[in-house]
Amino acid sequence: AVLTAVLATTAYNFCFTEPVFTLHIANAENIVALAFFGVIAVITSRLTVQVREQTLLARAQADTTATLLAFARRMAGIRKLDELASTTAQEIRNLLQVDAVVLMPDAAGRLAVRGSAPAAANLSEADLAAAQWAFEKSQVAGRGSETLPGAKRLFVPVRTGNGVVAVTGVSREEPEFQLASPQRRLLESIGDLAAVGVERVRLAKDVDQAKVAADQERLRASMLTAVSHDLRTPLAGILGSLSSVRAYGDKMPQAERDALLLSAEEETQRLARFVSNLLDLTRLDAGSLAPKTEAVDLPALVRGVLQRMAEPLKNHRLTTRLPPELPELWLDPALFEHVLSNLLDNAAKYTPEGSEIEVMAQRHRFTLTLEIRDRGAGIPEGELGKIFDLFHRVRQGDKARAGTGLGLAIARGFMQAMGGSITARNREDGTGAVFEIEFAKRLIVSRDNTEAPP
Repeated sequence: AVLTAVLATTAYNFCFTEPVFTLHIANAENIVALAFFGVIAVITSRLTVQVREQTLLARAQADTTATLLAFARRMAGIRKLDELASTTAQEIRNLLQVDAVVLMPDAAGRLAVRGSAPAAANLSEADLAAAQWAFEKSQVAGRGSETLPGAKRLFVPVRTGNGVVAVTGVSREEPEFQLASPQRRLLESIGDLAAVGVERVRLAKDVDQAKVAADQERLRASMLTAVSHDLRTPLAGILGSLSSVRAYGDKMPQAERDALLLSAEEETQRLARFVSNLLDLTRLDAGSLAPKTEAVDLPALVRGVLQRMAEPLKNHRLTTRLPPELPELWLDPALFEHVLSNLLDNAAKYTPEGSEIEVMAQRHRFTLTLEIRDRGAGIPEGELGKIFDLFHRVRQGDKARAGTGLGLAIARGFMQAMGGSITARNREDGTGAVFEIEFAKRLIVSRDNTEAPP
């Protein structure tokens, strides 16, 4: 710019002042004009350069701000500390053109590399000592600082309101590598965003743990309520019936004595089903459920379950529609009998006496379904998504049906373990509920599927 101003002044003198086409100045007034012209040209050029520099600086700052904004948005979707550390290290590398590492404390409080860019990063003893110092003292340490300058990297603490949560380390393959003040501020800005991300991840983890604890407490309370009620009620009935028979058996008519014994037997069966549900729930929670599948005939299996469920279903009209040409299925017979028993018992509880319960199977192109249809009041719209939850019982009006709320949850768990599924919906005409068991194609025995699925 200065050279251009000098050349422009010289050209003006050569072309426009007398005598023209020479550098000689005949009039003394022209000397002042040329000097003034040259000064103005230099000042104008310098101002132009400054404006240009400020424009470039503002553009660079805008680019950096946009990059940091994009980085903050990416951090908002991260839920794991390892992913957050890796993303932070890569962002430092992209913005500062350096090798970057991010260290976080483990359970014992020792720093460990959780993210690096490039991927492989080996820290020397001097680096680890400098990083530990930066973490414990919340001060910059390592290369280019006053503390442990013999380290290969410069380590900067990442701080939150609760203290230092991580340390970032940067280096470059240059003997005299130093971070300038703007680069240091940019590194600290990235660290501040990373600190917010760490706090958010930890807060989300604490919220999840609190939610799990609340759910466990709710399940524990529901379990205690269910156990206390569903153990006490059948035990009281059994004890009352047997005590009456023992005390007045000889004086009691045979019909009354048989009725009391039958009541005790029914309560015993009810208690046995409850204990069986608790044991099944324990197996599902422990993850120890391993179905032993074999090729079974679905109609024969259903008929066997209906015979065993004759007593709970005695007050209902039962209709079965099982086509004889149904293919065999890969199922665990014991688990599927339990599934079907729970669904039928649920239908018996929630339908009025004398109503119809239908069991019908249907073959589709790629699947096979088994439906249990009843003629009860149906499932309230707000309950459709909850009926398979543990300890959930549908309320109708101010009443809740007797039971523990385990049957449907266990049925769904068993079917999922065998590779099938259960869904619930209301009948199209609004006169009851439909529970549909769907068997996937891989559970259907065919010529090309003669081995049980894994």
